[in-house]
Amino acid sequence: METIQREIGEKTDTSTCVRIVHISDTHRHHNDIVDKVPDGDILIHSGDFWRNRYKYLKLDVDHEQAIKDMNDFFSKQPHKLKIFVGGNHEVSFNGLTREEIQDSLPSVTYLQDSSVVYKNIKIHGSPWIKSRFVSAKGFATDDNKLRHIWSRIPTDIDVLVTHMPPNGIRDLGRVKFFKSFYTSHDVCTLCNEIHYGFTHQGSQILREVVLQNVRPRLHLFGHMHSSAGIREIQDTVFSNAAQPAYRTANVFDIYKEPTIDQEGT
Repeated sequence: METIQREIGEKTDTSTCVRIVHISDTHRHHNDIVDKVPDGDILIHSGDFWRNRYKYLKLDVDHEQAIKDMNDFFSKQPHKLKIFVGGNHEVSFNGLTREEIQDSLPSVTYLQDSSVVYKNIKIHGSPWIKSRFVSAKGFATDDNKLRHIWSRIPTDIDVLVTHMPPNGIRDLGRVKFFKSFYTSHDVCTLCNEIHYGFTHQGSQILREVVLQNVRPRLHLFGHMHSSAGIREIQDTVFSNAAQPAYRTANVFDIYKEPTIDQEGT
């Protein structure tokens, strides 16, 4: 498995180092990578573990098997903390509460508008995406609800995990063929690149929340397979680890000084 590796923060004699391994959008290819995931302290999967397929105009999804496959995959990983945030293909979770989903996944910490702390690194996860006309509509909702949910993301977090990318940041997706004739050949004012046939499909609401309010050190997501990679804006590193197109894992060593409370313990 190819990896992109990056250090975040300053390494000092007193700083704590936590290695985060980020994967996403494995789409039923989990058996191909189960023994290839890089080692680290925390493994984070940012959604779309499963894939919905049409079979005779019905969604070909075995919901019980989908959840079992997720749990089995994480049970085989050696990381000290394993985190999963759902994506739009996780329709097996539709109708379940956060607590019910967690109970069905004992081998991994499931985050849904909730947080977890490992050592002194605080991680918050939120699975929602903006609604679109597709078959896989797990966690899909409208902008009003997205604004309400994401406005409540804590501002003291180090790592934010969403399935949806923010607008203009590693969020390019191919448009339908007939629509490609209406996409611009000019340099995009948002990303300063030319991407004819592709458009930014991330959430503007999420971009505003992340860059103006939360400002995490690291923002992990997937969803848009054409834009896997990392980018840094202001003091936030953004990571899109969507597979299977690239078969990559993005690996981050985060250095953080202990808090006053931790120094006294």
